[in-house]
Amino acid sequence: MKKTQIANVREQLFLISIIVLFSGLVFIDSYYQRFGLKHQITDFSVTHIAYKGLIMIKFYWWIIIPYALTAGFSWFEIVAIRSDWKGLLDLRIPIMYIFLFVVFSTVYYIADKAGMRRAQLDLSSETSELPVIDEIVSKQLTYYDGKKNYLLFLDSKDYIIVFESIDLKRGEDNTVPTILRIPRQEIFEIRTSINFNH
Repeated sequence: MKKTQIANVREQLFLISIIVLFSGLVFIDSYYQRFGLKHQITDFSVTHIAYKGLIMIKFYWWIIIPYALTAGFSWFEIVAIRSDWKGLLDLRIPIMYIFLFVVFSTVYYIADKAGMRRAQLDLSSETSELPVIDEIVSKQLTYYDGKKNYLLFLDSKDYIIVFESIDLKRGEDNTVPTILRIPRQEIFEIRTSINFNH
């Protein structure tokens, strides 16, 4: 009996982990799509995806609802098994399928909106949490001297991706930003700063 209970706890923890990872993946995909990019351009670790699945509460608190429902459902199932509620246990499989459909549909909707909302904020230097480019110097010349308002979108071992900030006051919120991908081997130095005014 004890081994069965431990196995059930593991199953529920696995389910919660899958839902958090799913929400993180949808969040990342939606975020990158707003910039006209595919998230496959870089490799994300499972830890990074799970982290995004958790911190989206900061941008869209509604994600707490499916998370709480999953935790509550998992607790209820454990209680039902321990109490040997035969009537409920007989319906366990169809109930689980219905529950998973509802939860994953809800998580997808919320995570998609959260990713789009975060991306919309990051499009402008006035609301973005991304580093502002002050200067990019290549081995031969100054690649970018800070005269335009560029933000650092991605910094990988092979290249960096920057884009020009969108002016939300001019009604450019539906514009896809101009993306610049610069090979890492061309870059000698990158100077950035963070805007703490928002």
